[in-house]
Formats: sequence, C-alpha cells, structure tokens
Amino acid sequence: MQKSLVALTIMATLGLAACQPQQGTTTEPAQDPKLTKEEMTDAQKQAYAMGASMGMFVFTRDKQMQQFGESIDK
Repeated sequence: MQKSLVALTIMATLGLAACQPQQGTTTEPAQDPKLTKEEMTDAQKQAYAMGASMGMFVFTRDKQMQQFGESIDK
C-alpha cells in the first residue's frame, strides 16, 4: 500500500509540474502535432516512451489493487 501511495504522489507531482503556465506567449495558431517516427527528436521519443510506461504502470497497479478489493479513484 505504501509503494502505491509513493507512486501516486510522484504521478501527481509530475502532473502538477506539467500543468504550469507557459512563460512565453504566442499569437500563432497551433500547428498539427502529428509527427512521423523519423521526424521526432530523441527527446520527444523518450518523453513518449516515459508517458506510455507511466500509463502502463498505473493501469497495472490499478488491476493489482482491484484484486485486493481496492481501486484507484478515476
């Protein structure tokens, strides 16, 4: 139980840090974010992999908790 609390705390901290307002303002319209694998930088690939890994961790942790009769609030 304590490990899941630590994991949820880390996820919440990362989520709040990612939601901070941006410093610069732009007046340009947003561009289409669709990139091919070849167009992505290494940093973008790593960020995508980290997000996918964190999502799988939370999904797996939720399934494990459901086996014990508990669940993560959705």
